[in-house]
Amino acid sequence: MKYKIKSSLIEPSWFEDAIFKTLDMYRAGEDLKYSPMNEFQRNCKSWGGKHMSLIGKDLEKGIEDRMKDFLELYESIKKDGYKEDSPPFFVWFDEDGFIRTYDGHHRLSIVRYLKKNNLTTAIDPLIEVSTDWDSKGIDPTGIKGRDFPLVETASSIWGGQKKLYHYVNDPKNRLNGFVRQRPDSTERRDWILKKLKE
Repeated sequence: MKYKIKSSLIEPSWFEDAIFKTLDMYRAGEDLKYSPMNEFQRNCKSWGGKHMSLIGKDLEKGIEDRMKDFLELYESIKKDGYKEDSPPFFVWFDEDGFIRTYDGHHRLSIVRYLKKNNLTTAIDPLIEVSTDWDSKGIDPTGIKGRDFPLVETASSIWGGQKKLYHYVNDPKNRLNGFVRQRPDSTERRDWILKKLKE
């Protein structure tokens, strides 16, 4: 499933600290050869292998090229904002319902860095995410995209029964067959909205 959400709803990348420190170095005009991001790429044996863009290349040249691409992306987002037609982030919902990033760490951290340092006017851009992906054959963890466990969560509130307190908008219609305790919730919402405008 693909949809757009506020960037602030996505949990910080596990790689965010390295990206933030590297961008601090870049803004200070420091040499990035041994930045946290580059050191991470150099130590590929400790985290599972080279990034696909580094395979078959001289490692140092590949790292240099990746850093150049990363800084161009940073400057582009800083200048023009996050583009809504960017490729979707690959995400999954963990057991607690938090949104975790599988692919899109650099873009997410750039957006968060710009916001943290007041370097952009975009407060909380919309980001397209996708839960329709599978890393089998690419990543030894074999992690998969996963939507929010809506049916399990909703039914757990009522001890396993298919009940809802009020209407829940779900594009996948996963809650068909659930009984609503407040079938008039839509009308109640509309009444409140009308009164707010007066």
